Amino acid sequence: MILSEQDRATIEAIVSQFGLDVDRIDDSGTSEGAASVKIIVDGDNPVGLDELAEVSNALDAPSQGWGSTEQKVILEVSSRGVGAPLETPRHFRRARGRKAEIAFASTDALSDVIGEKGR
Repeated sequence: MILSEQDRATIEAIVSQFGLDVDRIDDSGTSEGAASVKIIVDGDNPVGLDELAEVSNALDAPSQGWGSTEQKVILEVSSRGVGAPLETPRHFRRARGRKAEIAFASTDALSDVIGEKGR
């Protein structure tokens, strides 16, 4: 992990300036000794390529301090995408009105979701 808690807070603050939320931050090393920082963003409206480019440009200056002098950092800013799993209440709220496939781990709570008449 190459990002400090302060780096993560900076990323969240910059992303929020664009009216977006940080969904996930993945930072890891690669086989060539470079580091990879992948920032997944999400918003109430679909996130377009222009918005992703603006966020990436805004993160360019802080990213210069990530890693070490001999370690190159590859920055990637992306959206969740329509095929990403719905995992948090925010994801479900933002996907309202879209078709979704739901797989239950067990049927114990199924009646809570579809009601007794649906069985």
